[in-house]
This record gives sequence, structure tokens and C-alpha cells, in this order.
Amino acid sequence: MKNSLYYLMFLLIAGFICLGAWQLTRLSWKSELISSAQRNSSLPALSSLPSNVDSKLFYTHVNFKGQILHSEKKVVTLESYKQKYYYRVLAPVKIENRLVMVDFGITSDKNVVLPEEIDSQGILFNFDRKNIFYPKNNPDKLVWYNMDYGTIKDHLGLGIEPYYIKIVPGHSISDEFIVKPFATSYRNDHLMYAITWFLLAFFCSIILYFRIKQA
Repeated sequence: MKNSLYYLMFLLIAGFICLGAWQLTRLSWKSELISSAQRNSSLPALSSLPSNVDSKLFYTHVNFKGQILHSEKKVVTLESYKQKYYYRVLAPVKIENRLVMVDFGITSDKNVVLPEEIDSQGILFNFDRKNIFYPKNNPDKLVWYNMDYGTIKDHLGLGIEPYYIKIVPGHSISDEFIVKPFATSYRNDHLMYAITWFLLAFFCSIILYFRIKQA
């Protein structure tokens, strides 16, 4: 019985340490994300969409022109803003022979009519990471818990680029859209979480020590 308890305590301690280490990894990732967002969003806007867009260009402003593909599906999802529900609209846009999803903002009309062409400015964004802990998306009911690249690509059935452009305030294509400002600050509580897990490992170690000493 005692041996089983000791093994359980060892497993708990090891588990808490692993969780603390994982939170430190998340802390490093989130800190770099915040730094990149603040640095790139303050740079002058690019004159056109670069031929190669990688993670180093995310959060950079870019001027772009393109043709909105009305014959293809849009991605429409409900979104709360100032205690009201709106429809967030993303649609594929052909920009220099590439299909890029553009986030036009939020609107009260889910059937809003988009223009044939667009000449605007936006910010380059990466799609959400696929998260197995989120509920399954339900595009037919306008419910997207996680807007990851693979799911959106499958929903549209198009060879879209693995990034999207979010239109910035002052460059909306229509008065029907509300374009929210881009926030460069993100919640970053991973250090607190790491400390919590390491403290739990420490307290369990003390309990285990005295248990063994008394045996």
C-alpha cells in the first residue's frame, strides 16, 4: 500500500514538473509573439503583397488589390462586440494569382454584398492553430470555435494561402462593416501557471520526504 502511494506521489511530482516546463515553453512562445506583433505592426505598410509570406511578416501592414470571388463560399461567423452580436465575414480574394482570405470586419447583415474588386490595406495574420480541445466547428450554423487553416481550406474547397489579411480601421470597403482596431497586447499568464505547477511539485516533494522519513 505504501509503495503504491509513493509511486503515485512520484508520478504527481513528475507530472507537475512537466506541466511547469511546458508553461515556460508557452511563455517563451507568447513573449516572442507579443514582441513580433508590436515590432511589425509599427513598421510602414508594404506597397504590395510579398511573393513569399512567412511568420516573420505576420502583423505587418500591407497594401493590396484584388478580385473578390463571389462565386465561392465565404466564411461567416457570429462574433460579440459591445454587447451585440455581429457577423464576421471572410472571403477569398484573388491577389496576383494567389487566393488569399480577407477578413472584412463585422457587420449586422450576414448577406452583405461585397464589391467586385478591392483596393485596401490590411494586416497579415496567421490562421489559428488547430486545437483538439475546442468543440467542432459548425459552419452551417455560423459557429467557428477555431479558425484553423486546414478546416477553412476544406470548407471552401480552395487552394487558399496559409495566411489571411485583416482589413485595418480607416480602410473598410463599406460603411456596413465595423473594423475593430488590432490589439498588440495579449494575455500572458504562463509564468504564473509555471510557478503554480512547480510549487505543487515542491509541496508534494516535501510531503513525500516526510512520509518516507516516518516509514
